[in-house]
Amino acid sequence: MRVLIAGANGDIGYAVLNYFIENNDFIFAIDKNISRLSIKNDSYSDMKILHIDFCRIDNGISQLNELDEPFDVVVYAAGIREIAPVVDLSLDEWRKIFDVNLTAAFIVSQCAIKLAKKHRHPLCIIYISSISGLYGEPERSAYCASKHGLIGLTKSLAIELAEHNIRVNAIAPGI
Repeated sequence: MRVLIAGANGDIGYAVLNYFIENNDFIFAIDKNISRLSIKNDSYSDMKILHIDFCRIDNGISQLNELDEPFDVVVYAAGIREIAPVVDLSLDEWRKIFDVNLTAAFIVSQCAIKLAKKHRHPLCIIYISSISGLYGEPERSAYCASKHGLIGLTKSLAIELAEHNIRVNAIAPGI
């Protein structure tokens, strides 16, 4: 299989990466911090690393648009959160959290969807959301709202893309 893992250096993304390595799949690993990925790549040659900062996803769009073969699975595991009362949360921090947790998920998915449709290839997209996106949490307004948005994106894309053999799901883990 061909797998794209966004946020592959984080704890969940790295666990997903190791799962697909154990299955000998070809992996595109994306993250802004590629330290663990580079070490892993030394022992696993069927992996390509893309260095993209999801806070500045506009800079990574050209790298994503250069991809020309469809994926079987996309896992979006990138995410950041704040711990701040809503009155202390800056607009810049709000935007940064939404850029990583929701906007970059949309952009990565859009690229994979275009490839799947172009090649008439089935695709499975899995978003790592959060239980906080379902229930909320104090002092995490941007995180909860962005993860709730990711669940909404999941539902919308699942309905829109089903006829193209593209499945979209979200997982909402807790701490």
